[in-house]
Amino acid sequence: MAMTDEDIHFIGRIIRQTDMAICFRERGADQVIWLPRSQVAIIHAAESEGLGSSEVKVIMPEWLAEKKGLL
Repeated sequence: MAMTDEDIHFIGRIIRQTDMAICFRERGADQVIWLPRSQVAIIHAAESEGLGSSEVKVIMPEWLAEKKGLL
């Protein structure tokens, strides 16, 4: 995924994953959502400050965040 200025990020945990998608729970949320791997970038805790040891930062286009109800 090529990042742009319109991309936004969310912090949370990957609950489950497949070759094509990740099941993601945003920090503080009860619901989980499936996101296509082709549309997101995943940054793990070891690569970014401010994340818990099992947390990730998921970066995605704004349109995808809106479609999945994150905004």
